[in-house]
Amino acid sequence: MGLRTGEEYRESLRDGREVYYDGELVKDITEHPAFKPIIKVRSRMYDMQNETEFQEATTFDFNGEPAARSL
Repeated sequence: MGLRTGEEYRESLRDGREVYYDGELVKDITEHPAFKPIIKVRSRMYDMQNETEFQEATTFDFNGEPAARSL
């Protein structure tokens, strides 16, 4: 099993969950102004795990497979 990408993370948030912000139903949490900045940061963290330059800092070996340090 490989490490999740930023796009996979964003897609996982579009799973039909109901999120309300200030009493209003949010149609797409990944695009809502209140949530988009932190989702962008978290997506970047996922992408960094898959970039050679950052793998040592963002992953560790778990039984021969890379695992995320952030989780």
